[in-house]
Amino acid sequence: MHHRSGLLAGCFLVALSLVAELKAAPTSNASDQAVSVFADTHSAGGTAVGNLSWNGTAAGQERVIGGLQAYVSQPSKQPYKSAVLLITDIYGYKTNNVRLWADHLAQQGFLVIVPDFLRGNPRKPGDTPASFSTWLATLPRDQVLKDAAAVLGGIRAQYKTVKKIGVEGFCW
Repeated sequence: MHHRSGLLAGCFLVALSLVAELKAAPTSNASDQAVSVFADTHSAGGTAVGNLSWNGTAAGQERVIGGLQAYVSQPSKQPYKSAVLLITDIYGYKTNNVRLWADHLAQQGFLVIVPDFLRGNPRKPGDTPASFSTWLATLPRDQVLKDAAAVLGGIRAQYKTVKKIGVEGFCW
């Protein structure tokens, strides 16, 4: 299996920026539970750390949310009251690991939205580290924040029963 350096480098800067700047994800028990599920899984040697990966077939669907392509994983129980905006790593929203992680969160009762903030331009496992800054420059922070605001608005418009939105993400 190919080692994905930087997959979980411990920085959740994009997620923190979204919470701080958009103020769209109020603190809630639901978002605390999502963070707890994430921390418990990773501290137990779970998913997407180093050479570890999920196995299985993703169960969600691709949809357009706020004008962006997104992977959506829905809990079995309706109405949806809490959602998680899951920001992917540099490999994007189409990777099996991130989709299976979204499905796992949905099984915990959360509506999970995984938008394509990379706009169809994810890093490839064989990309050189030297090309990272060039690639990152194609994702202006202001545009990502505008996309995030549009996705949050899309969640509110398409899933009217959602009252709380938490944010979880990986660095890039």
